[in-house]
Amino acid sequence: MRDVQDHSTLKWVRSELEELVDRSRHALEAYVENPGEEEQIGRCIANLHQIRGTLQLMQLYGAAMLAEEMALVAAAMRDGRIRRVDEAAETLMLGMVHLPDYLEKLEGGSRDIPLLILPMLNELRAARDAALLSEVALFSPELEQRLGQVEGDGDPNPDLPAVARRLRMQYHKGLLEWYRESDVDGGLRGIAGVLAELEQEAGTELVKRQFQAGRAVAEGLREGTIGTGIATKELFGRLDRVIKRIIDDGEQAVVAAPASELMKNLLYYVANADSAHPLLEQVKQQFALDQEFFSPSEIERERQGLQAPGHDLMASVKGAIEADLVRIKDGLDLYIRGQGDDMERLAALRAPMQTVADTLGMIGQGALRERIKRQAEQIGEAEAAGRIPDEQTLLSMAGDILFVETSLENLASTRPTYVPTEPEAPGLTTLPEGEFEKLVDTVMHEAEVDIARNKEAIIDFIENPDQPALLDTVSERFLSVAGAFRIMNLRKASELLRGLSRYVSETLVAGETLPPAADLNLFADAMTSIEYFMETVTDGRGVKEEILDVAVDALRQLGLGSPTLLLSDEQAVGEAGREVTAAPETQEPEVTAAEAGTETPVAPSEAVEAPEQPAMEAIEPEILEIFLEESKEELAVISEYLPRWCDNTDDRDALSTFRRSFHTLKGSGRLVGAETIGEFAWSIENLLNRVIDETVPVSPPLLALLRETLEVLPGLIEAQESGRPPARDVTPLMEQAFALAT
Repeated sequence: MRDVQDHSTLKWVRSELEELVDRSRHALEAYVENPGEEEQIGRCIANLHQIRGTLQLMQLYGAAMLAEEMALVAAAMRDGRIRRVDEAAETLMLGMVHLPDYLEKLEGGSRDIPLLILPMLNELRAARDAALLSEVALFSPELEQRLGQVEGDGDPNPDLPAVARRLRMQYHKGLLEWYRESDVDGGLRGIAGVLAELEQEAGTELVKRQFQAGRAVAEGLREGTIGTGIATKELFGRLDRVIKRIIDDGEQAVVAAPASELMKNLLYYVANADSAHPLLEQVKQQFALDQEFFSPSEIERERQGLQAPGHDLMASVKGAIEADLVRIKDGLDLYIRGQGDDMERLAALRAPMQTVADTLGMIGQGALRERIKRQAEQIGEAEAAGRIPDEQTLLSMAGDILFVETSLENLASTRPTYVPTEPEAPGLTTLPEGEFEKLVDTVMHEAEVDIARNKEAIIDFIENPDQPALLDTVSERFLSVAGAFRIMNLRKASELLRGLSRYVSETLVAGETLPPAADLNLFADAMTSIEYFMETVTDGRGVKEEILDVAVDALRQLGLGSPTLLLSDEQAVGEAGREVTAAPETQEPEVTAAEAGTETPVAPSEAVEAPEQPAMEAIEPEILEIFLEESKEELAVISEYLPRWCDNTDDRDALSTFRRSFHTLKGSGRLVGAETIGEFAWSIENLLNRVIDETVPVSPPLLALLRETLEVLPGLIEAQESGRPPARDVTPLMEQAFALAT
């Protein structure tokens, strides 16, 4: 259930906030006219900071972000960090116009969704040459705080790097199967299996949660609730870097510098997934994603509400076209009074009608525009045909004009409120805009009176249980309000009121004794829930049916209520129904001095059978990025330790270290399809294995070969990155390495 957002308290401070915006605007105008008056821009910044602080305290994060971005632009102007000052000032002015409108919508019941004002936020950021925001960055403003709450939990597992090293090649295998679509489900299953084992072995809560979020995305990809694309593939590439950091620096390094952006992106996809998978539901619950995430349809609906004309604009429009409407009404009245034979007088109404229609179209009132436009066209058709409109046509014309006038009156004087989606009464949707809101207010007022009378009667009965006559009209009043709510399509509230009516008639009136105090408290909770729901509708905060869940739960405990309204049972939260089976181990074991002698050398003739391609092998971009990053890291290790060993061949640690790097290049290269690098690395590793087990002596040709290898390897990696042929054919070096190893 999404938290109910109640911004009714905004009305107490909105006027002061708008006054601060006006002061900021005047100060900005004064500074633009006289750039030397830094005191003016300072006042503007101070006012914007005050606005931002107030909105932050009220937990209006979107509005606070808008005020903060405006303050940052103003500060950049003051400090001389803006290249195009006039454009920045214009953008800042637009922001100052946008903020009061946004606050008006919030007070009227709209949700504070930062995504709705993302274009304005990015305009302000672009004005000061800052990086633009993405939807991911705004989808959950409180996520950073939630992530921070788990950072210090648990102690790092010193054995996790060894586990990560053992599983990483298996992770790469899963990536390849997924990226190349050779076995998509198998690859994602393998990835999920690796992440599940890493999650289990991790000692800190932060690392556990990161691998859990990755596993949830993998499961969403498997079931199709998360779409496969470049972005999701890049996320798992970035997750591979986290695994690499654990291998190199341990779990504590990840905790000390967490990959917060990666985590936020993973959770964004989890929140967006319409899935009942237990793992995804668990992650959503842990980070309250159900409460923070808004679906595309919700965002579109709220964006339309945000773009609707505000109260001030509607009042201005009403004043602007009021004279035209009076002129149209008077002209039509005179035409009818004149027996309807003066066609010129009627034709003269066409121009002001078209003007009114165009004005209505500019403020998004398409339905009203069509009414006026239709009547203007009828006048034009009658004039062209030389015929006099009949009485029915004239009455229709007068009716549409009055409809438009009434709608404008209501739109300029009312606030956003409840609009039925499927009205029970077909006539409701034909009312002028704003008229239905007045009807809602009237119904709600009468309902509040009836509910208040019922409360008094029930309280009197509880104090005097021997006087059941006090409840004679209570059940009837509940049913009367329920009927009105049903006509307004407030079916959930209607059913709950029927449940209250049943409790009064079947339990309070028919019962011989008063129910237990616990039952009476549940009944009171249900009534309070319905009253608060009615208050939100009356105050223009929208239809918050979540509020009624309290009443639903109370009536369920009392054994009443419609089965379709009962709260859903808690869903089981936990791990997936079955453990994901890890893919077979494919990584080659580390070779020690004792084991090196058991490996069978490859003959030179076998090594030469490398792919005969003039250019380096083509690799998927997502895989290539991971491979290149790892290759460059291993190249740095080789560049450090290979020369050290060549200078001191007794340094066994250096030898073992850079041999391991060639081993990694061989495995990764073969796995991703970088055959040239993989086979070249294997030729050198094979030689080094012979050196380690002392079956091949260290000699000047061997040292020269290794030094030459260090010169060639960077070019191979660069050629793989650029897709061009390597500058040098490494086949002779590979043949020489295998020859030295035999």
